[in-house]
Amino acid sequence: MFQSINIAKGVNVHVNETTQFKTINFSFKFKDRLTPEKASARSILANVLQHSNEVYPSHTALRMVLDGLYGTSLYIDSSKRGNEHIVTLNVETVNDQYLSEEGVLEKVLNLMYVVLFKPNMENGLFKESIFLREKQTIKERIESIFDEKTATRSSA
Repeated sequence: MFQSINIAKGVNVHVNETTQFKTINFSFKFKDRLTPEKASARSILANVLQHSNEVYPSHTALRMVLDGLYGTSLYIDSSKRGNEHIVTLNVETVNDQYLSEEGVLEKVLNLMYVVLFKPNMENGLFKESIFLREKQTIKERIESIFDEKTATRSSA
């Protein structure tokens, strides 16, 4: 059962403590009203933040550190629920108590901080090459969904 704690206005922590699993899962959800102007920006933001950051400036470097943290998985996604647009950071890592090495959870928490608060910037903006590539990726994903719907309708 979840224990809910309000730590600030609009900031809630929900904890479900269990001994059933050997992993620890974190999910950070940032919600705001869905608008056409912001939907694309949030989707691109999720991809850019997941790609690299100030400390691990390439996708490969970030993936290598995750592998070094016993295969910790980290992904950021955007979704729609009703009239809300949600950007979610999900992290799953092994519980330190099952390892001979100490401090893995602390390293994972520090990495989550870096991913959210130290993005890969250049002159105060997201690194242009990453931003443009992720923008193109989102555009292609949207076009493929539209094309798939069009093909489905015309073949019906």
